[in-house]
Amino acid sequence: GLPGKGGTVQYQVNGVNVGTPTTTMTVNFTGDGMSGSASGTTATLGVAYSGQYRGLWDMSSGTSGPATPVTDYQSTHTSSTVTPGAHLSGAGGFKLAAASSAVIPILSSGTAQATVTNPGYVSGDTVYAVLLIVANSSATAADIESLVNGTAPAGVWSASIAAVPFANVASLSAVNDTVPASGGFGATAQGDVLTLALNYATGAVTMKIGATSYAPTTLNLADIPAGQGLRLWAGVLSTAADVVFSAGNITVDFSSTAGGGTGFRFGVDATLPVGALDNDWYKVSVGGYYKGKTTRPGQYVKLISGKTDLIIVDTPADPGTSSLEAVTVTHFADINTTGIAEPRLYVVTADETNANQRTQYLFDGSALMWLVALEA
Repeated sequence: GLPGKGGTVQYQVNGVNVGTPTTTMTVNFTGDGMSGSASGTTATLGVAYSGQYRGLWDMSSGTSGPATPVTDYQSTHTSSTVTPGAHLSGAGGFKLAAASSAVIPILSSGTAQATVTNPGYVSGDTVYAVLLIVANSSATAADIESLVNGTAPAGVWSASIAAVPFANVASLSAVNDTVPASGGFGATAQGDVLTLALNYATGAVTMKIGATSYAPTTLNLADIPAGQGLRLWAGVLSTAADVVFSAGNITVDFSSTAGGGTGFRFGVDATLPVGALDNDWYKVSVGGYYKGKTTRPGQYVKLISGKTDLIIVDTPADPGTSSLEAVTVTHFADINTTGIAEPRLYVVTADETNANQRTQYLFDGSALMWLVALEA
């Protein structure tokens, strides 16, 4: 029955009545703030009221910034280098040593880029390839290791640049949940900077070696499960467990602005207020970051799209008190702007022309402009 209304609920399919079951076996309650219970032939549903102003939101727990290596797998890192460990384990013929970034939000538009430098090859090195990869955030080091050894795990979306120093060649490829996408190859040399650029709107991933760009591959961002973002990975593949690498480390820039581009940025969402519902409004008490957007104190924000986005409204600016100086003179000839560099308002009190109109002039610091205001 309907709470407080009595009666029964008649169900229809394509406009045709279907029998109401005599016993409720299973009732699923879905929706923001929705709860309920079922017993016998009665189901009770409660929906919390959303869309109202809920008060202040301290968003300081949400942060963002340029992406950098933060997590090691058989390696060590600085903000701009990744150094493989001396001895590597793992399944497959290639042993992986890499570092990954924090979670990078998937934006709706714009292009972000990262770079890795080809360190070159010295005879005896066991490093077969240098890697720069962007993958969905749930992909693990084991997934990446499986991927580079030729087996694409389910649930992994990735686009990769692999530079092979001893062969002076680099490749671009992508895999979307085990389905490969076309890629390309280009020549490379010691010291070349290789750029991976992702267009968020289209999923196109481009490789650039020095100043030369190569045909893009595609990362199907729309298919990545909701709630995930991306991570960058950079590292090396070794043909032996005991690593010999004359360069010692690789140089990376996970948030490259080379050529006027925009680098990848990590994002940690601010903690939602307790009981927050979709469509609720808050006033920001301390600024922060949430779902790709940065806020500052005094703004109003509205949660939308299942709390996956914000509408941000700025508080109108306080006009304050004007510092424009008003100078009253009797006649126009009394106005003297010599040596005056600041704006001023001049009011001529005596009737001059225009039949009983008081005349005003605005001096903008360089020129005098006529204004007119009718007498009361």
